[in-house]
Amino acid sequence: MYEKKGFQNGFNYFISVGHTTGSSYSEFRYTYLGLPLKAGYQIGQKWTGYFYLGLVPAYLLDARHKWDGITYNELGESTFEAEYDLTDDVNSFELSGMLEIGTAYQLNIK
Repeated sequence: MYEKKGFQNGFNYFISVGHTTGSSYSEFRYTYLGLPLKAGYQIGQKWTGYFYLGLVPAYLLDARHKWDGITYNELGESTFEAEYDLTDDVNSFELSGMLEIGTAYQLNIK
């Protein structure tokens, strides 16, 4: 299973109350290759109930940090942008868990 994960955030910088001196945006992106493994139990015929537990071991393929922003000063406006490869700085193995609980109703029993 090919999976993309990550998070993003933004910041505003202030020198005095109400006066913005800059802002930035940061995004972390992680790409994994995982293998879901699950086992469970299912009961019923017309009404079915099920319960599954599982693990997803995953290997990191790529990790990146993108950062950009804008600053304001007496000389005007200035922008910046950078992207960093974090693949060697992040753990290459991840282990996730999963849980499935549900019910189903079959309209035609054959």
